[in-house]
Parts: sequence; structure tokens; C-alpha cells
Amino acid sequence: MKNILMVRMLPANATLGLDVNVHWGIFSKAGKLSGAVQVSELGHVKSEWCKLQGISDTASEEEKIPDVVILLLPGSLVISRQLELNEGQRKHMGTVLPYLIEEELAVDIDSIHIASLSHRKSNRVSLVAISHENIQDILSVVAEAGLSPDHIYSDCQLLQAPPETIALIVDDSVVVMASPGHASQSLDYEAVPFACSQRLEALETNEG
Repeated sequence: MKNILMVRMLPANATLGLDVNVHWGIFSKAGKLSGAVQVSELGHVKSEWCKLQGISDTASEEEKIPDVVILLLPGSLVISRQLELNEGQRKHMGTVLPYLIEEELAVDIDSIHIASLSHRKSNRVSLVAISHENIQDILSVVAEAGLSPDHIYSDCQLLQAPPETIALIVDDSVVVMASPGHASQSLDYEAVPFACSQRLEALETNEG
């Protein structure tokens, strides 16, 4: 039976090291959590996963590798946006997207990696951007821990709000906010009232 190891960087950690605590858990292919969510130093995750799976120290290296490894990054490390694209822009999405968010970036476009997802039956596109330097540093440390992620997501991507709703999740030192028509974002507590007022105004405008 295929099992999935999900490892999550905590929001409070802007950097990752082998001695930094992470959340991790084992999931079935259907997405059901097996057991409890664990907290361990990143460097110990693989060995503790093996113990939970009943894999002995004498097992082959291939047996000590999870079927799927998912790495979940804090929303504070990425730029998340939802954009409306016309038909011409959608045909050249890979070229167009960096320039549509260029004004919001404090770094050169060529220094960031962008992942995108087109919405079905809509002109909307969701994107997540992270600097090449950040993602390479993270992957390097994860490799030192003996893990090779098959998929990488931002934790903000897991939160979606129902229609006409603003969803807030208080998570350690940050708040994750989602609302219809907008990409979910990770915010400091102080920014929540202003962000909520903007989203409420947008919702009321759309209703009108």
C-alpha cells in the first residue's frame, strides 16, 4: 500500500536546518492521516519514520525511502497570487506570468521560480513564486536529511474559502487567510484587520 510522508516547515522558521523542528505525518494514498502528527528535528525524521513503519536498520536503502515525500513550506516564504489572464496570455503563460507580478517583487525576475495552476472553466490562474536561492537552500538541507521531495507546496495552498467567506487560521505566530477570488496568504497578526477590510470590501463590490 502506497504511503505518503508529509514534512512541514513551521511558520516561525524562516530557515531550515537538520536541528530545526518540523511537523511530519504519514498519510494513505486517499489522504487519511495514519497515527498522529509528529514533531521532530528534520535530521531525525527519516529514522523515526522507519521506526513507525517497522523498517529495521538492516533494511536496504530502497526500503527506507517513502513512496511519496511531500514538503510543505510556510506561506511567508512564497508569493501567492490569483490572476485573470486573457486567451493570448494563457497561450504564453510561462513567459507572461513573471512580468505580471514584476512590480510586486523586490528581486530580479530571473532569480525566482514560479509554479502555476490554471483553473478549470475559468480564466483564473493561481501562482506561487519563491526565490531560486531559498528553494535550493531548503532542498539541500532536506537532501542532507536523506529525503527527496516528490512534491513541494506552500501551506497556504491547502486553505480555500467557501463563497462569500473569509477563512482565517491562526497558526503559531502567523495567520493564514483565504477568500474567494484571491490566493491564500500568510500574514502577521498586525496585518489581519487591514487585509480583512480589503477582502470584505472586495466581496461587497462583487455582490453589488
